[in-house]
Amino acid sequence: MFEGEEMAMSSEQKKRVRHAHDRGYKHLLSSQSLFMQLVRSFIRRGWVEHIDEAGMIRVDKSFVLPDFSGKESDLVYRVKMKGRDVIFYILIELQSTVDVLMPWRLLQYQVELWRQELKDASRQERKRADFRLPVIVPIVLYNGSAAWTAPLSFRELLAEEKLFADEPLLNFTYFLLDIKRYKPEDLEKLSNMIGSVFLIEQQSHLPAADLIGLFRRLAPVIDRTPQEQREQFALWLEQISCGSARRRSRSSSSGIWWLKSKGKE
Repeated sequence: MFEGEEMAMSSEQKKRVRHAHDRGYKHLLSSQSLFMQLVRSFIRRGWVEHIDEAGMIRVDKSFVLPDFSGKESDLVYRVKMKGRDVIFYILIELQSTVDVLMPWRLLQYQVELWRQELKDASRQERKRADFRLPVIVPIVLYNGSAAWTAPLSFRELLAEEKLFADEPLLNFTYFLLDIKRYKPEDLEKLSNMIGSVFLIEQQSHLPAADLIGLFRRLAPVIDRTPQEQREQFALWLEQISCGSARRRSRSSSSGIWWLKSKGKE
């Protein structure tokens, strides 16, 4: 959104814009291949390389929290490790604004997932000495302009928690993927669809001619991606066009024009 533009919008208009952006990314990352591209590009951990992509399952269930009216978990994938009988979950939350209670919200989503696991397990299975709950890896994907000021760990949300520094208080952290804070050159070096999407999001304030130039620069990346990913990309552009009129006339319209012109070549 452009400088000064958000202030001129009503609270209901702002809400519609944010929901449109969240839907755009939710649709984009509903593609298993693009979701894995996101994880491999930005979560630099050893376990990522051992994910069995063929065994991934998107959990078709929303956990609407009673104390967060209208808010529900965005994307949850059930994941297996290659060659090992290990199952865990990756939970991703999509944010256009800062939510200072994010650790509390993520905790509730995790508890709901574990509650479902216990419900699905047989009584005999739950009584086994080696029964364990699955690991859940929480990720927050943030595309807002303001700095992310919410606590990055659950402990930080507790009042005066530093007075109890040596105590084993409940705690976890989450991965924050802050789209606007990545260096443009690093995103371009990724040379993949997710990096291109983040770069376009960052540069959406540019004039239409500059945006068309950006799309053309990204053409080699987009050209070599599978058709399914290109279709997801086009749908993402259409979703973010639900923002302001200026955004429609620049980033989305420029991108859709460019995609159509590529189809004619």
